[in-house]
Amino acid sequence: FFDAACVEMPSRLMELAPHELNCCLAAFLSLGFVEYKFFTGVGRSALARHKTFGPVQLSVLLTILSEMRLVHVDLFNASAQVIITRVRELRPIDILRTLRAFAKCSMPSDLLCQVIGDEVCSRCNKDKASNGGFKVEDLCEMSWMLCVL
Repeated sequence: FFDAACVEMPSRLMELAPHELNCCLAAFLSLGFVEYKFFTGVGRSALARHKTFGPVQLSVLLTILSEMRLVHVDLFNASAQVIITRVRELRPIDILRTLRAFAKCSMPSDLLCQVIGDEVCSRCNKDKASNGGFKVEDLCEMSWMLCVL
């Protein structure tokens, strides 16, 4: 099955919607399929059309690639630029996923860290009762990841 999928998928990567691509990658990864050549091709395809991805889909894609420790530097940098401009669309869990992916792959981005830090502070200041939707553990984890990056 994996061999057939490896042959068929690259020719159809540009046809898949971002969430469909993420679902396929997550399924392959959960089944233990870690063919780096295949995932590298996926990274190149995602880079070619990264602007069609929303920030949530990019955070999921980066999470999947970081689980494999597959660092596609150009994709991470391009994703950071998209996320920086649309950080308000991210839910607290998506912010955590994004920071985890960048930290796990040792991909520092000062501007991304600054924008995310500002957004988290802004949300916490607006909604002090619930910490802007963040749990205390999440805030501690984010602080640690921002230090790592």
